[in-house]
Amino acid sequence: MKFKVFKDAWLPMGAGLTLYPFVFIDSKNPVKTFKHECCHCYQIKSMGVISFYLTWFWQFLQTRSITKGELEQEAYAYDDHPLTDEEWEWYQNGYIILE
Repeated sequence: MKFKVFKDAWLPMGAGLTLYPFVFIDSKNPVKTFKHECCHCYQIKSMGVISFYLTWFWQFLQTRSITKGELEQEAYAYDDHPLTDEEWEWYQNGYIILE
């Protein structure tokens, strides 16, 4: 599973967006945002693409908030940790590669 990362993307609704197979990162706090979006990539790999987006949307409908669903809360907790060596490589190369 491979994601193309676009840094310095203009996003009207937030700092980052994972829309398989793309990850968009704005320039305000790119490393922290990248870490958050990496978590979503891990979630997509674990759950499957369709299941992830259906679950995310269902949680959005239940909470009426983009940030309060379980998937988002997990990603917010994850973005407080430093990037791993592998994630740094992905950040520098512009691709997230999950096998």
